[in-house]
Amino acid sequence: MHLKQLFTSALICGLFSLSSLQLAANSAVKAPLAWILPDKVSLSLTASPPLANRKLASLTLTPEGASPWVPVAFDALMPEHKHGMNVEPSVPTLKGQAYEIRGVKLHMPGAWLLRLRVKHQQTGEERWLERPLLIPF
Repeated sequence: MHLKQLFTSALICGLFSLSSLQLAANSAVKAPLAWILPDKVSLSLTASPPLANRKLASLTLTPEGASPWVPVAFDALMPEHKHGMNVEPSVPTLKGQAYEIRGVKLHMPGAWLLRLRVKHQQTGEERWLERPLLIPF
């Protein structure tokens, strides 16, 4: 299945909202990005500069409450092209109340899959959380 069909199917099934894929005219992501941790705590993501600029960026992951789940790795893939980023991002580092990831670059337009690995602090269980993102042409 092509990623475009997967996005359409996910929209129809309600797996994510169309507003989460809206892009501003200046190629910056308009809607906030977020993951929902396994215990239902939201983890919001901000990027500087915006990911749609296709420049080297730093990400800030901010939990919207207390959670035993912590981010331990980040990756981004282009499933249709069968490749990922051409840089290796840093491991998430706790800075105050948020986690920072440096060295993220979505180097080409198209459909990306953002992947965040989280780990439960007490049990050691790990899970990958995924979120689609479209970078405009």
